[in-house]
Amino acid sequence: MPYARPPAPPPSLPKLPRRHHILFRHPGYDDSNNVLFKLYAIDAATDSTHNGEEGASQRPGTSGLYAQFALDACAIIAGNRFNGWLSTSRNPDEARDTRVDAGSTLVARSYYYHLDRDEDIDGPDGPYRIVPNFREWRFPHAQIPAHWVQLSENATSTESTFPPSSLTLALQMRDGTCRISGYREELQVAHIVPQAELDWWMANSMSQYNRSSTSGLDDTGNAMFLQASLHIAFDRPRFVFVPKPSGDNGGMRLVLHLLEPSAEFEHLYHNRELHQSDIGVETLFARFAWTLFPLLEAFLSCKEDRRLTVRTTTHDQILDRGYFSAAACERFSTSSSRKRSVSPKKRKPDEVAVDSNVVDDVDVREHTQPQDDTNPSAFARNLRKRSIGCIDHQPPTPCRTPGSNKRRKASPVPEQSSFSSTVSPTSPTECSTRSGDDAEESCLIVSHDSPLAQEWLEKERERSDPEHTWTEEMHWVREVWAGKTMASHEIPRFWDLSGYEVRDAASDDDLLAGVEPAE
Repeated sequence: MPYARPPAPPPSLPKLPRRHHILFRHPGYDDSNNVLFKLYAIDAATDSTHNGEEGASQRPGTSGLYAQFALDACAIIAGNRFNGWLSTSRNPDEARDTRVDAGSTLVARSYYYHLDRDEDIDGPDGPYRIVPNFREWRFPHAQIPAHWVQLSENATSTESTFPPSSLTLALQMRDGTCRISGYREELQVAHIVPQAELDWWMANSMSQYNRSSTSGLDDTGNAMFLQASLHIAFDRPRFVFVPKPSGDNGGMRLVLHLLEPSAEFEHLYHNRELHQSDIGVETLFARFAWTLFPLLEAFLSCKEDRRLTVRTTTHDQILDRGYFSAAACERFSTSSSRKRSVSPKKRKPDEVAVDSNVVDDVDVREHTQPQDDTNPSAFARNLRKRSIGCIDHQPPTPCRTPGSNKRRKASPVPEQSSFSSTVSPTSPTECSTRSGDDAEESCLIVSHDSPLAQEWLEKERERSDPEHTWTEEMHWVREVWAGKTMASHEIPRFWDLSGYEVRDAASDDDLLAGVEPAE
């Protein structure tokens, strides 16, 4: 009886219309350099025409963008000024008569976001100010748009008494499945506001929205279960969660909005309503803002002076009438800060193990990239060199220098955001051929306590492993040490990454007997 089945067929995808990007411009700058950001036109247009907009008729199958989504994005960039409007006209007088309806679908190539002048913010003249990055953005506690607040009416309220260390258990009992796909396996805890933004979280008093008494981000109001592949896409970020109208009673529902082209994701998930969960509306709105600010990079890096709204400034950054120099604008760009945002310190595993299919907090990456440019496993081999005897299934032996009674602590996996400060530069059985203090000195390659050394490590890890392969390997090792079940074929991989010299016992016996190993 044959057991083998043919390969799984690829998903059958419908033919989708060609998508384009829509440009959103600042009317206060020249059209040659006034594009604030662009958004993917992925929503299907309907048989309607924008109010006052000529030549923007919509046909079935035409791609566009939900206007309220774009309005919210522009308002956040403008410093939470939600009274603005979109128009295809740059002239403010004409734009008032050609406002785009918030419930319509945008189909034109570009739009201007207009604001009535606010002299308290912008002064008597000049373009309105924008916020350059997420960490300069202030959360609008009392100004969240009504269509976002309405989402809380559809959420399931579950009072949680779990301590912060049991976030995974709390989500297991509250959600149980991926909030997007509904799958029950390979689940991970995804933070809505990333853990790297803890400073922003504290500065904006976001803990008032927590479901528990904790003040940090490890709260059920700021977390959900996502399947592993969707969690990775969420952190890139390839999509965001926003309110859109439902087809039944006109109410708003929390849906997934795709931010970049993907035929599979578009077919499977775009505009799909999420499974109900008691996720905080405030954290969802903050996540939306966090996703938007990297889109400003081109606007801030085009070698032009801009008017910005920032928390603190220095006098050499500000030019006449509140303009920031081109160099200062480029420094405010989130391109560099976002790289740091995906690599914060990782929270320790929960004290309560829930399921081997549930992984906690993979949405944040540690700075644990290898130091070798060409071989991502080279740093793993360096970990082996700290081990003197690797026979039994015990943690690697601490590094001892010959001729010295001093010992340094070694760890089989990286602790928090860095490796142990001890790495042996020589053979697997000893740290150095020197003795005394010299040997102790040679055993030390880098101390993670040194800010300069840590900065160098971060740059080297980012440069040598841009795909974060080593980070993922080390995270898997930590899961196993925390109690995750391994398959039998994964055991050699685990001990190899933990710093052991892994050999095939059968091959060793053959070599001793003079038998050539089989290919």
